[in-house]
Amino acid sequence: MILSDFEETGGGTPYLGDYADLIAVGETFYGIFSARNFPALRNFPQGVTYQREVDFTTNRLLDLDGSVVRESTDPFFFTVSNEICNPRRQPCFSSLWDCRPAKLEPGKIVIDKCLLHPCIVVDPVPQNCLIKFDCPGCSKTTLCAPYHHIYLEDFDTNVWSADISTFKNEDVNYTINKINNGIVISFKPSEKNFRQKDIGDYNLTFQSLSKKVVNKKYIFKTKLEVSDYPYNEHLKHK
Repeated sequence: MILSDFEETGGGTPYLGDYADLIAVGETFYGIFSARNFPALRNFPQGVTYQREVDFTTNRLLDLDGSVVRESTDPFFFTVSNEICNPRRQPCFSSLWDCRPAKLEPGKIVIDKCLLHPCIVVDPVPQNCLIKFDCPGCSKTTLCAPYHHIYLEDFDTNVWSADISTFKNEDVNYTINKINNGIVISFKPSEKNFRQKDIGDYNLTFQSLSKKVVNKKYIFKTKLEVSDYPYNEHLKHK
């Protein structure tokens, strides 16, 4: 199969990859394709991790010494799983008919119009680390894994509830702290489920508490702070 990238690159148009493959194992699809490696997050709405030096802010590929590298064709690997909204497991068991992902926008959690109430929105944290957060891992703290404090501004607790769980729907020890215009979800990832720069396999899950959500769009500003301290102590050390 031939994949085409129709943007001009200076190397000829259209710009072509030369291979694609897709297989299914259980409820998960695994795929690979070749394409232009221009580093723009807008080209990857579900997030991407490059295994080369890259600066997504300036859209540049870099060598190990920081010098700019020309664009080329790279192989890309992806998976798509039905695990999050599987009717045989939570968090979507009770509301499969309106279980949806949050949209990926930098610094925001965007919930499109729910069709029904209750509405459950699942937001995978590793994708947030690529698009919405700067997830530094242990580099800014001495505690590994450090505490992670996820701010949700403009969050109405009368309309939405929020919690965090693992991809396997395991319980997570976390706290929710109210701030003037929203909440902060604080937790410390377990060592077995922690990865540098993407925290680990955790989901933020939002569930509607009111019929107000039907046919309405919600946008919560979000940011991440990491520290060696639980939230209340973290405030004292900021």
